[in-house]
Amino acid sequence: MRGLQPPFCNRPLRLLRNITAAALILCLVLYHIPDRTWRGARMLFFGAHWEKFPLLDGYYSGVRSLVPSLHHEQAAGSSDQTRNDSLTVRLKEQEIHNRLVEYNPYHGFRNTAGRPSFMQECFLDDARTIAVPKVYSYLGMPQDHPDPLYGSYKVLGLRDDVCFDRTGRLEAYGLAIQSRTSKGAQFGDRATQRSSINWSNVDWAAAQKRCYDDNTLRSNFKSAEKLTAADPLPQIPRQAVVLRTWTGYRYTRQAIMNLRALISEVSLGSGSEYDVHLLVHVKNNSARFWESEELYNQIRKESVPAEFRGLVTLWSEKQMELVYPGPFCNETLNRSEQPLYGVYRSSHMPLQWFAQHNTQYEHFWNWEMDIRYIGHYYEFFDRLGQWAKAQPRRGIWERSAKYYFEKLHGTWAEFSDIVENENPVTVSGPLRFAGFPVLESQAQYNASNTGFGEDADLITMSPLFDPEDSGWFFERDVTGYDTQLPIPPRRIAIIAAARMSRQLLNLMHEEMIELKRTMWTEMWPPSLALHYGLKATFAPHPVYYDRDWPIITADRTFNAVHHGPSLGRPNMTDMTSSSNSRTASQDDNPFTRHIEPLAVEDNAQGFELTGINLITVISGLVLAIFLVSLDSAIVATAIPYVTAEFKSAGDTAWYGSAYTLATCALQPIAGKLYAKFSIKTMFLIFMAIFEVGSLVCATAPNAVGLIVGRAVAGAGAAGCTTGAFSIVAVSVRLPRRTTYLSALQSTFGIGIMLGPLLGGVLTQRVTWRWCFYINLPIGAVTVLFLVLFFHPPKANRTNTSVQKVASLDFLGLLLFAPATTMMLLALQWGGLVYAWGSATIIGLFVGAAVLTAIFAFWQRRKGDDAMIPPKLFTQRVVFFACLTELFAMGTVYVATYYLPQWFQIVKGVSPIRSGVMYLPLSMSDVASALMVGILLPYVGLTNPFILAGTTLLAVGSGLLSTLSTSSGSQYWIPYQILPGMGAGITLWMPYVAIQTVLKAEDIPVATALLQFFQSFGAALFLALAQAVFTSIFTASLKSYEIVGLDLSAIVHAAPADFRKLVPKEDLAQVLHAYNQGVTSTFYLGAGLAAAACFASFGIQWKSFKPKGD
Repeated sequence: MRGLQPPFCNRPLRLLRNITAAALILCLVLYHIPDRTWRGARMLFFGAHWEKFPLLDGYYSGVRSLVPSLHHEQAAGSSDQTRNDSLTVRLKEQEIHNRLVEYNPYHGFRNTAGRPSFMQECFLDDARTIAVPKVYSYLGMPQDHPDPLYGSYKVLGLRDDVCFDRTGRLEAYGLAIQSRTSKGAQFGDRATQRSSINWSNVDWAAAQKRCYDDNTLRSNFKSAEKLTAADPLPQIPRQAVVLRTWTGYRYTRQAIMNLRALISEVSLGSGSEYDVHLLVHVKNNSARFWESEELYNQIRKESVPAEFRGLVTLWSEKQMELVYPGPFCNETLNRSEQPLYGVYRSSHMPLQWFAQHNTQYEHFWNWEMDIRYIGHYYEFFDRLGQWAKAQPRRGIWERSAKYYFEKLHGTWAEFSDIVENENPVTVSGPLRFAGFPVLESQAQYNASNTGFGEDADLITMSPLFDPEDSGWFFERDVTGYDTQLPIPPRRIAIIAAARMSRQLLNLMHEEMIELKRTMWTEMWPPSLALHYGLKATFAPHPVYYDRDWPIITADRTFNAVHHGPSLGRPNMTDMTSSSNSRTASQDDNPFTRHIEPLAVEDNAQGFELTGINLITVISGLVLAIFLVSLDSAIVATAIPYVTAEFKSAGDTAWYGSAYTLATCALQPIAGKLYAKFSIKTMFLIFMAIFEVGSLVCATAPNAVGLIVGRAVAGAGAAGCTTGAFSIVAVSVRLPRRTTYLSALQSTFGIGIMLGPLLGGVLTQRVTWRWCFYINLPIGAVTVLFLVLFFHPPKANRTNTSVQKVASLDFLGLLLFAPATTMMLLALQWGGLVYAWGSATIIGLFVGAAVLTAIFAFWQRRKGDDAMIPPKLFTQRVVFFACLTELFAMGTVYVATYYLPQWFQIVKGVSPIRSGVMYLPLSMSDVASALMVGILLPYVGLTNPFILAGTTLLAVGSGLLSTLSTSSGSQYWIPYQILPGMGAGITLWMPYVAIQTVLKAEDIPVATALLQFFQSFGAALFLALAQAVFTSIFTASLKSYEIVGLDLSAIVHAAPADFRKLVPKEDLAQVLHAYNQGVTSTFYLGAGLAAAACFASFGIQWKSFKPKGD
């Protein structure tokens, strides 16, 4: 055989090295695109330190581990044995600490002589019979619970000797825990009955109004003539808690219960010291609701649950453009490229406008619907206000620029001395700068006691720092100031939640109305406070950190000279002040672990399938996946018979590609449909489309009818696969979910495996039309199973169907579908139907590139409403999961396409016999997927399996590349098992990875995205493999200089005709050349598997096992 080896035999090795190097370089480049902070080899290969050591898991020792705060030992404090012994000794003492007791943080409402309270009790109903629910807490702390990373309970005057759980906080508002073994506080002395109040009938706005009317004498806006000297009136300034929300916001059960608790605790419980308002952003800029009361009420009705509608004030960006008309000139640097009136740059505009129309309030809390607080809301707001009032002006800006680490800095006074020593020149009053009128001197503010007793105009939840040279993209986003002068001094708080005084909001309003000035949202309030000498401070509220960082390291990181990288997303991940607003609805974040009800976000009731319902629904989904995968492969063996009947040889390529093109083009929009509409309804619709397409194929009178039917079936298949994975995601919780996901993946492999075999049997024994008729009865069973046994509760979605349809990104679809179609056609036709350098192929590639660029621009413009929201690609898990699927599916498809070809041509077997010889790869694929589905729940991590699977793919592809014309079954059987196992392990793991990290509402779109990358990877790398095969095979044939051989005919010959075109005396050389071409494609597969392995390192090492397991 060595004599037959052509001189270019080393080319596959060079090709493998070049492809592998290119893939690795591509991964390195792409690795830095989503987030610049994903850097460093250590982080890449071993995981970032902030993703390890989940300290807050100690909470799951439950209420039984509560101990007095004096005896509390955090997780790193002592050995397990010491803690266990300590708990045993204190067992009796502990009994009192795991009982719920009423928590009352209100103060000053009753005088010392016991005369009637200044505050009149408030009720939820007009008849004054339904009292405000009480809040309950435990007198102790969970053993092993960590101390806050920064901030302090003691400094702010918050109690640190109690803890709250979801029962004591939220059961009165509708939370019902199904069993005493549910996650949460666990086994404490708690109520177990549902609330008897029909919350949907409560009018919270009316309750607030009644409470205010009953307590008018407490307000400093009312006359005190009716009071006697014996009953002095405390002058209490009123405050508004303004929650920012928007049309389309999903009012989940969690959000609704949290809002009920907030109103009860800060407003009704305090005797109307606070009012709660909803400031609703109307995203439809064409709706002129301020001109029509009917439209105003309609939007309220469609956007907010009935019980909260009276709290609503609507606003829109178009309205703000009318309130604050331009021109706004001298824009310094708008790196974000966001419009001035857009919510990102000017979200304080509506609050400024709101303050102008609500002069009864002295202070306004700018709050978000997704913010949660573990504790009593009134206590938090009140103590922050009291603390800020007691702060001196001297050094206040310098203190506010730093995080306070109590264990490192000591007392607050010691911390203040440290900061003052570091900053001998302080800013205490108005800051002079060029172009700004000279106000009072700094000197009068520098006295040590100046500012005591003065209400703060701004209280922020994060440090107030100078953004200059910090690296933040908005550090110089300033509008309306003289560009000929130096840029004005600025301060920023990257968390926009804050308390602002009416005085500050009035200044912000006047600056925009009269001087046409503004800045980036997070810079605007603190910068004006700096310019005008208003009192502003960062309140050191306690923040927990779910990472094992030494205190010195944390101080150096968060109190760096520049607050750019130090306050970026990676450093703030798993910080309670970050996760509250960013991931409050996820099942696995610090807030959820402590108090939030575990719930599937697709519905409001924590829906989960069990028993016969689960088995039946999963069976239906398995049948659906089987049909979709079967349809992608069954037509291959039927094509010769279809061509003979329709006499249309020129259309044969479309019989398979029409299905693939429709599936790829519609997968992303399918994911968006599942995210917006009922998951059951959408699945049944897509299943119906698939069935209609199958019926059209089965009854097609000609080739055109068959192609149309294939396209319709492909459109249905796009939604069926996404829907099946999404239904499992909302119906079964991790880790049990992995077993059923593996069943779906195994079924997909079985369908691909049986497709050609079943197609050949049906075509030869009955007719090719039964390749499509078979879908009808099986699909009907799937529909029947889901109609009868899948009944998820309706989600709390307030938008109408018309609004949901209108919000779909149809323009994105019109750009994406033709771009995908042109790209796939270019890949499928290139080198086969047309030359790669032909005008047709080049035109297709250029058209695809242009439309893709326009599509990317449009998606960025649309933001969260885009068909493929750009935020998904900023999620590390999505980005690297898609890359892993892209490369891994390329490896799998190269093997699954060329191995049967090798069997039929090199070994000279029939298509059916080829299918039998291919069984080792198919069966190992199915078996490994099932096996890993059983093991995965015990491991709880996808990453080890992905690494193992991609390694098996790479090694298996490498072994396949060693096959020769003389290789027997002792080689090609075991060589197939390794890549088969790799495929079964790898291809479905990214689905589990994204479901571990993402919000439930993002899972359908991300699932569709993964499926698109799978399909695209198969098409892309199969085309590349075809180019490799053609190049190597052709060059090898030419090297033998065989006379009279039609190279073009042989290269493009069908397996059944191959040997007919080659003279017997030349067959050995031609088969050897063909073997060289096929095995060269396996080098490509090995390189792609290595790239998949490399890409998988970017997926977070995040366990989905329940805490404590």
